[in-house]
Amino acid sequence: MHFPRGIDPDIVNAWNGQPREMITLVALEIFGKLPRKPALLGPSENIVTLPERTESFVVEKIFAKYRGSNFDSWFLGRVEEPMAAATLHAQLLLRYSTDPAIIEDLGGYFKARITIADINHAKESGALRKNCVYIVYVEDKVRLPEDEPFAHDNEKGGRSVLRAVFFGWHDDGWGVDAYQVSDPGGWDEGYWILSRNSLKSQSSKIL
Repeated sequence: MHFPRGIDPDIVNAWNGQPREMITLVALEIFGKLPRKPALLGPSENIVTLPERTESFVVEKIFAKYRGSNFDSWFLGRVEEPMAAATLHAQLLLRYSTDPAIIEDLGGYFKARITIADINHAKESGALRKNCVYIVYVEDKVRLPEDEPFAHDNEKGGRSVLRAVFFGWHDDGWGVDAYQVSDPGGWDEGYWILSRNSLKSQSSKIL
């Protein structure tokens, strides 16, 4: 039997004296299953509690000083409905990844999505750090043919798709833009991914 270099000679000699059947069983135990994938996202950190939103939130220009054309086209002027209380979580992206893989790691479409109002509350409460860049997934209507493979039926019976929203601090103000999750490009390690958990669902789990 051939062993990789660097193993203690006494260990090699001990294994060479073992029956073939035992060596086969040990090899099957180690190599008989797929290797564990390296973690994509770091531990979840609760950064702020999102209070129940009893009024609609309108996405206005004052949300961010610097806005990309996609964000303005897709979200400026949007009216977001009231929302139940939740906690906003941040997870560090540990390695390069595309949006679909990140969304899957967050638990899928409905667990990954948050609202512009959520980001605004985190910004206004001081929960977002100026030396970090954040990626969030915000729901939008299906606009383009390439959106359809990533679309889902929403609670209102329509078809919706998530947009990757990039949010970070510039020299003198916050900047934001939005991208299609169908874009083949991805994000490098070091970005922070935000998601929300319902306080009601958390209480149910505790009980």
